[in-house]
Amino acid sequence: MDKYEEVLKILDKEYISLNDQEFIIHFFENKKGNSKYIKNISNMKNQSIYLKIIHLIENDMDVSEIEDRRRKYIIKVIDDYKNNNLTNKEIIDYIIYYFVGDNYYNFLVNFNQMLLYMKHINKILISKDHIKFYQDCLRLKDLNREDMILFFNQNRNKTKFFEMFYDDMRIIKNHSYNDLTSKSLMLEKNNKLYDKKLSNKLGIDVYYLDGEEFYAFVRCILPNKDGFNIDDIYCNLPKKYYSFSYIGNKNIGTIDKVNNMGITLLYSNINSNNIVHVHHMDSSSSISSKNEVFITSKINEISSADSLIRDTKCYNEIVIKKDDFGIKPAAIICFNEIQDKDLEISHKYKLPIVLINCNKYYYDESYPDFSVDDSYSL
Repeated sequence: MDKYEEVLKILDKEYISLNDQEFIIHFFENKKGNSKYIKNISNMKNQSIYLKIIHLIENDMDVSEIEDRRRKYIIKVIDDYKNNNLTNKEIIDYIIYYFVGDNYYNFLVNFNQMLLYMKHINKILISKDHIKFYQDCLRLKDLNREDMILFFNQNRNKTKFFEMFYDDMRIIKNHSYNDLTSKSLMLEKNNKLYDKKLSNKLGIDVYYLDGEEFYAFVRCILPNKDGFNIDDIYCNLPKKYYSFSYIGNKNIGTIDKVNNMGITLLYSNINSNNIVHVHHMDSSSSISSKNEVFITSKINEISSADSLIRDTKCYNEIVIKKDDFGIKPAAIICFNEIQDKDLEISHKYKLPIVLINCNKYYYDESYPDFSVDDSYSL
């Protein structure tokens, strides 16, 4: 069975984006009997089937070749936009996709996050000319279609804008993620927190936070019927992604403070390159079971350590992709008191304890409003 026949075999009812839909239709253009299947493409809903189709079409191309083909197709469609009966919205979607590789809404969300972050740190991290171009792209909705086409034709051959926007966004994300990781609590650098008296009493190193400023990556885990799983503690289960929270002296909220179960672990050696998603509330994340793709309906926010803590509602969520060797915990976090389960795990895995005097810190007890809809396609 050739590639074309295999695509036809798996083609089913599913939803795909405008640009990918057109890309698949373009693949079918010179194939016999294509009209029946082109008609079905716009009704497709099953994302996994769509991914298989895309893979079959693109598995012999590298990323640059795929994008070159998409752009050539977009140029062809826009050049003949009158005969193609394109609406203003469709023209804008094609233009934005040509320049930044995404739809208008996602581009708007990402760019606004970039601007908000630079405003918060009071520093411009990318070219001002690039910023102006992105702003001009967002103003397309205020133009008539002739001016939209003019803008497209004036800019389409200047540079690879898709790579430019990705690089700019990566610069800002790296700055954000480095801020989160660089400020994370490192116990070996905080000897002043060491509680010698309590450490001698319990036979384990204890550090005491009594109002000091701090930031920390933490993760709450629950026991199973056999107790706490070592692979869960070391983020070494057979899955790619783990959810953490980022706490600080201005908000020490974690999910464990909501359900009052399990233990809370401190992680100090987070690789900033492995941060996948940041959100100031629970991001309602999940992982696709078949291909282990990270899924969320929440916006990926670009935050500094300070702004993330400031904006956190009850607790936040940071999704991190693990390294090949998992992620090693640095300590156990205890709020107000050290319980027997904390001591047991501490001694068993030789983990120090960080005891937090919650009376000296702020905790927003308002539970996140999951009805807030800020859906965002990754």
